[in-house]
Amino acid sequence: MAGRNLFVALFPEGTRKEIKTAERLLISPDGPLWHVPFAALVTNASGGPRYLGTAKAITYTPSLAVFAQSRRQLRPLSREEKPSAVVVGNPIFNRPVLALATAKPSSRRQQVKREKASLTPLPARGLGERSYLFTPGKPPEPLPETEREAVAVARLYGSTPLIGEQATEERLRQRIETAQVIHLATHGYLHPVRPMSSGLLLTVPEKEPEPGETNNDGALQAWEIYSQLKLKAELVVLSGCETGRGQEVKGEGLVGLTRALQYAGARSIVASQWKVADQSTAKLMVAFHRSLRQGVPKDEALRKAMALVRENPATSHPYYWAPFILVGNSDNSLLAFLETSR
Repeated sequence: MAGRNLFVALFPEGTRKEIKTAERLLISPDGPLWHVPFAALVTNASGGPRYLGTAKAITYTPSLAVFAQSRRQLRPLSREEKPSAVVVGNPIFNRPVLALATAKPSSRRQQVKREKASLTPLPARGLGERSYLFTPGKPPEPLPETEREAVAVARLYGSTPLIGEQATEERLRQRIETAQVIHLATHGYLHPVRPMSSGLLLTVPEKEPEPGETNNDGALQAWEIYSQLKLKAELVVLSGCETGRGQEVKGEGLVGLTRALQYAGARSIVASQWKVADQSTAKLMVAFHRSLRQGVPKDEALRKAMALVRENPATSHPYYWAPFILVGNSDNSLLAFLETSR
């Protein structure tokens, strides 16, 4: 009922008619509307729910100017070139726990529920930037499902994933600026006070870095992406919890990981609006990338992946398939060209 009422409240009758005949949607929210799960809105007045996100391909943008910039022409790849991809999964968050091999795996959703309640505003001594993202003394538990996700996604691009010991910030930085596709399957954290301190957790270094050394401290944060990286990525996928959230800035959308990636040069980003479940997320992500490799536009590839997850009765609720949004350029000319030229 709420999904139906919200759809009617947000879209006047004339607009609803336009949506019904449109092939795809470009949405530019402002303020609290960035938190609305447009994909989960119900478009029919009665009967079984017809969800907007499984019926229409949706792209988000902070503004039309930013959208136009995201569609700038990239250097086309030759027929001999392949898309380079860097894929991360199942980083090592807590070496003592892993050494004991007794840690009980938890979902991204369960772990973040415990950690978010006590995020620290400043780094604790000996934990570096990671202390922005979890409670000192309570490192996150492993995410084994993200390893299977990373292996499957990397295989689609002929790439070797960064998993476990290899999933360090240092290794990621070595490849991230030359990759056309970046897929990061790990814990994502929203800092409630400093949005640019929000970030993604990577493998903890064997030796704790010195104060001020942030290039390999086990956390890649929005401020680092914004100020240090120059990307040429066609697509960045943040396969973690709440990676698409941030601070509301009027006329600018949400300031956080997504905006930092756009500023660094990424043409499009897929990120999440809420906590996500491991298995359904992995299924959605592999289906999404498979469609991309077949030349399907990014927004349509995401729609198809959502619809696939929704088909399973166990994951039919929007919680499982609707958290991810596409921000930026929806075209897929780069990957389509490479796929058909083989």
